[in-house]
Amino acid sequence: TDDIKNNSNAIVKLSTEASELSVNNSNAIIKIDKDLRSDSNAINYISTHFISINDAKFYTINGLTGSSIIDGHGKVSGIIDLSGSTLTINKDLNIGEQTTINSSGNLDLQNNALIMDGNLTIPENSRIKITSSGVIDGQGHNLELGAGAKLVIDNNVTLTLRNLNWISPASTTQVEMQTNDSNLTLQNISICFDRDFTFTQGHLFIINDVFFTGTNKFSYSSTSTSYIAPHSTLCFDANTTFSYSPRNSSRHTLSERNLIKMLDKTSTLFFNNSTLQLPDSGWQITNGSIFFDNKVTINGTPTEQESFEIGDGTDQGEVDVQILSGANIENNGYIYLNQ
Repeated sequence: TDDIKNNSNAIVKLSTEASELSVNNSNAIIKIDKDLRSDSNAINYISTHFISINDAKFYTINGLTGSSIIDGHGKVSGIIDLSGSTLTINKDLNIGEQTTINSSGNLDLQNNALIMDGNLTIPENSRIKITSSGVIDGQGHNLELGAGAKLVIDNNVTLTLRNLNWISPASTTQVEMQTNDSNLTLQNISICFDRDFTFTQGHLFIINDVFFTGTNKFSYSSTSTSYIAPHSTLCFDANTTFSYSPRNSSRHTLSERNLIKMLDKTSTLFFNNSTLQLPDSGWQITNGSIFFDNKVTINGTPTEQESFEIGDGTDQGEVDVQILSGANIENNGYIYLNQ
């Protein structure tokens, strides 16, 4: 049987399992199980377990409307109706399985994370602006943009999309980088868009494995530098196309041929049954590794100066080239192995 001790403002419940201990004081409830418990000052929903010590706060919210500030760890379920206002989170915030965002507005992440406990859809024609740096962590779920919906990344802000499947069946501008100092980090995600995706400005950071899938084109037209981190891979999977052509309205300069930096030999580009398009002044890669598997088509110009240049003639810039046993490279341009 359970022993119950009541001492002033606290109740201590000891179960037959020594690890199951609940304490209810004037500020919080501690209970390691799957119950809903409350006292006069707090209601805490325990999905697995929850511990509150001293003045720590945990919020459970059944929907949000308009401008809101969340000061402690919490979980929101139901509808988030931004209505053009700002949701500010000062601690990580979990988004429940049934949560939806049903209008445009701002997310002020304050270097914290929105953690998805289920799939999340941004509805048609919604514009979600990220006004301070932070993370959307999908925990393996889908982040889907409806037709006309987009994420907007403000100046000097870094948005990290982590551990998710980024899906956009009908949106033509999936992300808007507001300035050359807007930053998008992709970490351990797959991207499947039904429309072409053009990265027009700002910096892109690739961490862990990032896969482009589907049948459409990713065009890099930013004139800012982007990076593939150590032990990370940017993979263009079957039937996708990667186009390198900085500048939207004119040919990029020779100095802009090498804007995607691989930081060491464990930084990797992988083309698998996909297409590489180099329509203007070509592309140069240095310092990492590149893999070719199955049929890979390279479309470019027929001159060395505007070639697909691999390496820079130095030991530091040498690229490890791996042509796998099933690879078949169809070259419609000029490949310059400069190493």
